Amino acid sequence: MQSVNIIGAGLAGLSTAITLAEQNVSCRLISLQPSERAQSVLAEGGINASLNTMGEEDTTEYHFQDTMKGGVYLADPNAVDALTKGAPQILQWLEGLGVPFHKKNGVIMLRNFGGQKKKRTAYA
Repeated sequence: MQSVNIIGAGLAGLSTAITLAEQNVSCRLISLQPSERAQSVLAEGGINASLNTMGEEDTTEYHFQDTMKGGVYLADPNAVDALTKGAPQILQWLEGLGVPFHKKNGVIMLRNFGGQKKKRTAYA
């Protein structure tokens, strides 16, 4: 049976472990800290996605432009395109897993953060 070692118990590591487990791949999560102390939990920012839950008229293209500008246009545009187009679905997947995003009347609340022109940062 195939086995995968995952380094880090933050959001990326835990998401990878869940995805592999859903595919019946054995994995081992290795971390210096418990997941409750991971940067994903301790960071005060959030996760960006163009959800449009608050009437902000956001698009994945605007998200792409803000992300490229924030990275001084040094980021790989193909990677940023995949990230920004996939972000809304990933955020919904995380919500389904139980990530306690801040909500009002059942709707994920968004805020401005980190040079983004639109409210697109979901936070817990």
